[in-house]
Amino acid sequence: MTASQPEFYEQLEQRRPGLSARLRAFVDSVADLVITTDFPASLVLRWLASPEVEGRAGFVEKTGRTYFQSGAATAKRAGRPEVGERYLQSIADAVGGSIRRYERAPPEVVGADGRAIDLTVILDHAQAWRQSLAELIDGLRAPDE
Repeated sequence: MTASQPEFYEQLEQRRPGLSARLRAFVDSVADLVITTDFPASLVLRWLASPEVEGRAGFVEKTGRTYFQSGAATAKRAGRPEVGERYLQSIADAVGGSIRRYERAPPEVVGADGRAIDLTVILDHAQAWRQSLAELIDGLRAPDE
């Protein structure tokens, strides 16, 4: 089942009062990076990494959990895995977390507690998150852009 944008924000607000407005403000603040959002069952941050690669920088669940491994996966698909590593590391550094590596899946940022980063935590570091997004996008931009 998919959720529309209003439904997503409403469900987030019901579960986590106050986060909906903070997330909307953040999404508005990254619009100049050509970040668009998609609302299947979660909020997905997207951009066109190249004519061949649609970039995904992460997603936010209605529960307030955030995931960033899609940024590393996008960088890998674009042939620039080091850009994805820097993206994950910059987010981990901002929130006092680390990168967890998996045998068969892209690496993921986890908090100091070893769990997915809570939306409140990453929004408390919104400027660092925005900077990380900008560096990911710039790092994957085609040389002739």
